[in-house]
Amino acid sequence: MKHVSGFVRAMLVIISVALIIGCIPSAQIIARARISDLSADDTSKSARELWEKVLAAKGGRERLRQITGLYAAADLGKGWRSFTFNAFSTYRYEFVYDPKREVTVVEISNARKGMVWWQVDANEARPRKYNEEEVYQDLLPQFIYLMVTHELDPVPLRLRKERIGLKRVDVIETDANGWRVDYYIDSDSNLPIRVVLPLGTKARAEGEMNHIVTLDDYAAVDGVMMPHTVIHTNTFNSQKLTDSLKFEINPAYDPRLFEQAPTPKMGAEPWRPKT
Repeated sequence: MKHVSGFVRAMLVIISVALIIGCIPSAQIIARARISDLSADDTSKSARELWEKVLAAKGGRERLRQITGLYAAADLGKGWRSFTFNAFSTYRYEFVYDPKREVTVVEISNARKGMVWWQVDANEARPRKYNEEEVYQDLLPQFIYLMVTHELDPVPLRLRKERIGLKRVDVIETDANGWRVDYYIDSDSNLPIRVVLPLGTKARAEGEMNHIVTLDDYAAVDGVMMPHTVIHTNTFNSQKLTDSLKFEINPAYDPRLFEQAPTPKMGAEPWRPKT
């Protein structure tokens, strides 16, 4: 990574968090959870009831539980592009293009081998061990875009009321594979319009809910309602990223790609089966 500028490294961190990733409102909107005066049993029951309505609006639990993979192509503006394929949670392929420096970055992750390869342009790929941060990267698109998959089925814990601007919304607090993830639900569509969660493993360990993702422009993709405009913000600076997204659910892929380091000029979609 020494041969990549600090700017590119910083942008890659932001982009990898952002794919999948969504929109985040300004920091002052996010605060510690404010639980209503209802009893714990009442809020838990209400959360479970609303959660089922949300999953039904999303596409239905049965359909969501069939999802094993996702491809997200993101236009980040000003020529920036990011393309990420996840086979949950075994393989991940990410391709990022920086138009200012005409730099491409490829990352191949193989959880079974416990290995990740990171490559800039035609330079030699750098290996690193698959760790908890990689697990987070594999879970992130599931948290934000899908909510439920074949391996993720969050448990609704509590329900509270919040405001987004002048609009009052229900917020479902969930335990998602040990992660606290809050879903802000639109009362008309029963779809999430905001997701708030920790920005990585360090924030999770410190109990921070500092990654704010705003979701908009929903449209059906293979029977699942998906947001096609996503804005990422956080609670500790004014950084804001807006993604225009296209998705494929459960696309076919060639697992052999993930068994070795990337080669130069692989492109955005080398994981697709050769025809």
